[in-house]
Amino acid sequence: MVGNIGRMPGEDTVVEQCYTTFVDQHAATVQSLELSLVLTKSIFWEKLTRRSSQLVLAGLDASTYRRTVTPYNTGNVGNDENTVNHPSKLRRALICYKPTVRSFNLTLPSPPLRTHPVYRTEQTFETFCELEGFGQLQHLTLSIPNIPGKRESIGTLPFNNLLQHCPQLTRLDVQKSSLFTSIAGVPASHSLVHLSLDQCYLPEQLLSTAFADLPCLMTFIMDQSTVLLRNTDTPRPDLTIPLELARSDGVAVTIRRLRGLTYRKRRARYVLFGQVTLAHTHRPSRATTWRITHDGQMEETSNGKNQPKQQASSGDSPLHLNIIAENISSFQYESHLVK
Repeated sequence: MVGNIGRMPGEDTVVEQCYTTFVDQHAATVQSLELSLVLTKSIFWEKLTRRSSQLVLAGLDASTYRRTVTPYNTGNVGNDENTVNHPSKLRRALICYKPTVRSFNLTLPSPPLRTHPVYRTEQTFETFCELEGFGQLQHLTLSIPNIPGKRESIGTLPFNNLLQHCPQLTRLDVQKSSLFTSIAGVPASHSLVHLSLDQCYLPEQLLSTAFADLPCLMTFIMDQSTVLLRNTDTPRPDLTIPLELARSDGVAVTIRRLRGLTYRKRRARYVLFGQVTLAHTHRPSRATTWRITHDGQMEETSNGKNQPKQQASSGDSPLHLNIIAENISSFQYESHLVK
């Protein structure tokens, strides 16, 4: 079942009747339900919650849903049901999925443009708290797009907080989101087996901390993602970016079209990776380094020998990605230069 927004005036009643009829007739037997760009009235979710017993696959695209939040320059919060003081329609939707859903595809809206920092990710944290009650959830596909027209460095998805609220996840696919780590810290360990980051923005420091304690991880994928470089307004002598997968034993690593992003005088500048190193946690002597040629091919440099010297200038030299893991079972790398 797929719903959408943008209805003409007077259509709401007819649409709601369709949803009500659907849930009356099919709630007890439906196993897969996908709703796109619709958050209907509470009666639909209440009936679905009471009657649904076999729903295992769910999709919810709430990317256009906006909640009224206190602007920076005012001290009043509205009292309608969409303010931060009241349970959101999104939360009501999530509640009905909790008992049985094992695979969930969820798209959340970007944070509201003019909000106090306290409320910027409030809806995201509320959603994660609801996901904690998904006792059967094993596979989550999640997207929280960047704020339209804003810098990519404004985080939209607190990665460590998500892991804390979803300890039972074994597969996580994150798409088109800006990851960051909240003050809660990274969980001590997690049962995650598969992690895919597709078209995501990743702060440089996150790569060295967020994935370091995933002992069950068997598949790690970064596809068309971007590393947000730190301290990029001043020259840096070290352009090595560590990717820590320290507790992952036998992980298959796939990286496609990774690049760095720096800001110079408020202008974005992309930087390519020129070297990649695979290093084992307890056997550093077995590290292998490849140099990426101008046409995107990889040339092994014999355990780090004959590497081209890097200049101490931020963004002027190719970046060096240093992947550290307990043991890497396979490695695939596709340069951004490959067409």
